[in-house]
Amino acid sequence: MIRTDIAPLELPVTQDWTATLRRINQGLFALLPVLLLFWRGGADAAASIIGVSFLAVVIAKRQWGLATHPLLAVLLVIWLMLNLLISPLAVEPAQSFSRSIVWLRFALLFAAVIAWLIQSRNDLRIIVGLWAATIAFCIIDGTVQLLHGTSLTGNPMYNSVRLTGPLERPNIGMFVTRIGFPLLAVAPLLLPDVRSRAIWAGAARLAGAGFAFVRLTGERSAALLA
Repeated sequence: MIRTDIAPLELPVTQDWTATLRRINQGLFALLPVLLLFWRGGADAAASIIGVSFLAVVIAKRQWGLATHPLLAVLLVIWLMLNLLISPLAVEPAQSFSRSIVWLRFALLFAAVIAWLIQSRNDLRIIVGLWAATIAFCIIDGTVQLLHGTSLTGNPMYNSVRLTGPLERPNIGMFVTRIGFPLLAVAPLLLPDVRSRAIWAGAARLAGAGFAFVRLTGERSAALLA
């Protein structure tokens, strides 16, 4: 039988300090791809801040039921298994623990995004807009690098044959793929309400440019995933 008594996965938004905290964390999440491009330490810090902020609001609002929701409970069980079963049996338990313990921040980030940060289409539009702008910048930067040997951000081609775009390593294709696919997935939620043909055409062009750019990067894993 299919359960129909599962509570919705949503953290209520109230007009107090948590509303301000939510807007700040929405901005951090929207800027996460940019941070991944230029400041990976900042991206790690932003992900941790979002997770800790979400946990603080859950505690302040006493929303303990979120932890029992199947989608989040599975992540918590996986995290416990990593720390209680897998890491103790690792070849180097200390090193394994150092990685498995901090994995909790990714579970908290996921929970924060789906239960707190994105609760309406307006929330989604802001994030999608900034993520799409980041993808467009990567494609332009990488294309300039392909044509002239050096990107707009000053990076030369890797070994004269691989594109890096704004990155210093040759995996800009995987970056575009991993950020771009969530944008494609969310398009059916946003575009049906848009009647402007220009927006539809722009979205289609960006998607096509993304697929073409991934093939031009020379990254086999990214091309296969795309």
